Amino acid sequence: YKFLSGMHLNDTKNELGVRKDRHESLGRGFLGLAAFENIMNDPNIDEIPLILETIDDSLWAEEIALLRSMQGRRKA
Repeated sequence: YKFLSGMHLNDTKNELGVRKDRHESLGRGFLGLAAFENIMNDPNIDEIPLILETIDDSLWAEEIALLRSMQGRRKA
């Protein structure tokens, strides 16, 4: 994390390894919501800017609220 200066957040329409970058709304792709919950609770990225990069701008407010609601929900 030493050299990470920002992250773009989006789910993906494609499976791992297909060498395509097709964005999807959070929780509607192959990553799923658990991946974003892990990101939102990783103390190593607390000070790193997160940029929402999903495909449906009508969902942006909902997705931002969802991400914020995930903070503090650490899995045991």
